[in-house]
Amino acid sequence: MMMKPLASVVLPILADLTGVGLFLWLGPVLLGQFGKLGFFNSVLLGLFFVLFCLAVYAMKKLQPESPRPGPGWLTSLLASRRALAVLGVLFALTISLATAYTTGFLDSVVRLEQTILDEPSATIYLLLTPASWFGLALVYMLMLSTQSEQIVPPFTPRYYLLSYLGLVGVNLMAVVLTAVWQALFVRFPPAGGSPLPGLLLFLLYLGLFLPPRLIYVARVSRPGSLITFLLFLALLVASAGV
Repeated sequence: MMMKPLASVVLPILADLTGVGLFLWLGPVLLGQFGKLGFFNSVLLGLFFVLFCLAVYAMKKLQPESPRPGPGWLTSLLASRRALAVLGVLFALTISLATAYTTGFLDSVVRLEQTILDEPSATIYLLLTPASWFGLALVYMLMLSTQSEQIVPPFTPRYYLLSYLGLVGVNLMAVVLTAVWQALFVRFPPAGGSPLPGLLLFLLYLGLFLPPRLIYVARVSRPGSLITFLLFLALLVASAGV
């Protein structure tokens, strides 16, 4: 019986260590790729976004390990569809901006001549392109703010597998966005000497990645598992170059 609660303690730590390993392995590769602005980066970000959505979906399918409700603040947050929708929109906006930068869209907007801004083709390019990215990214907002049927029973191999893959999928998305920040700051180094940019980036990461992690915390009723996750996010922020 002791193995059951022990697995709930070990899995988040293992997933966060896996996240560190993914950052050390994939970080340099993604940094080099995102430094080469081009269309392929949108495909790459889209693939990681799909994996991220699948990870969140997997964790939402988990049944609670205990019939006892989690902490009041956690229950209230996950029950607030409005708050989750706002955080989902924040994520959609962030991934859309990341796509716009890594594909070179933002650079192309800067290079557009003022004389062609009134042409229909330019209007379509400037409005529909980012709108399409944002619209697709809103799928996550719908997934996050909508209740899902919890069908995976606890204390089963499938439960632990989905838990681990879900946690790793969220961490992988954090690694990918950190590589985007690194590519941006290599090109445009921020002014050093102030801790404010790093603090703002950490708060942004909390808004982006804490909600799906809280879904898992609510399933296992172990808020202490957030400690290694917060340390993981702090590592990513410190490595982003702010």
